[in-house]
Amino acid sequence: NLHVVLNAHRINVRFSDGSETKAKIIGEDEKTDVAVLKVDLKNLHPAARATRPVEQGEIVFAFGSPFKFEFSMSQGIVSATNRRGLGLSQWGGYENFIQTDAAINPGNSGGPLTNVHGEVVGMNTAIATTQRGQLFREASFSGLGFAIPVEMVEYVADQLIQSGQVPRGYLGVFIADLSLAMAQTFHYNGQGVLVDWPSKDGPAFKAGIRRGDIVVKVNRRAIGSIAELRSYVASHAPGSVLQVQAVRDGEVLSFDIKIG
Repeated sequence: NLHVVLNAHRINVRFSDGSETKAKIIGEDEKTDVAVLKVDLKNLHPAARATRPVEQGEIVFAFGSPFKFEFSMSQGIVSATNRRGLGLSQWGGYENFIQTDAAINPGNSGGPLTNVHGEVVGMNTAIATTQRGQLFREASFSGLGFAIPVEMVEYVADQLIQSGQVPRGYLGVFIADLSLAMAQTFHYNGQGVLVDWPSKDGPAFKAGIRRGDIVVKVNRRAIGSIAELRSYVASHAPGSVLQVQAVRDGEVLSFDIKIG
């Protein structure tokens, strides 16, 4: 996690055999709280990556060094997936957390969350606490832990390694969450995101999206909130073509949009 190494003057990485080595940051992304460290060692064994997204109800294990109790693990289940709107990221950040009741405490940040096969499904990042009614990264565990899915970590890390920055897809629309009352004014009954105003120079407008359209699916994936749409589009590289389904005057329309 970026918040673990932010503003650090020196970074040491300690391995399970007790050995230590210096590390350097080769990339960081504030919008997802992901940083990439490099160590100059050979014969390291990377953890296995899960081949599919984790699902609600699955047993998971959280690894880390909570309160400096090194190389600890805890067990729990996936309480929920696709948690957004937690306010953990900086303004404009992208959130898509795995929620778990596996114990996560200060010192777990950046450690892996794995499935029962030991395959990494996420990166432990934060916990919820009742202190002042906010979310804190450095408070004690109260049954609500959050991890960044490995798919997001992998995409961000790969981009940081390749270019030192993370290019993100762009539709070019101002959007609004669709309340039930608002949906009724458009004679629509369902979830989606309202296009408040498409930029005339943006990819969406050029593909045919207009003000008042309700985006309901992207690449056959149902869209229910602003955060979900932003996160999904941003996870695709500029130049990718997304199939967007939108409702207009009760009719479902499809658009192939080459995102900017």
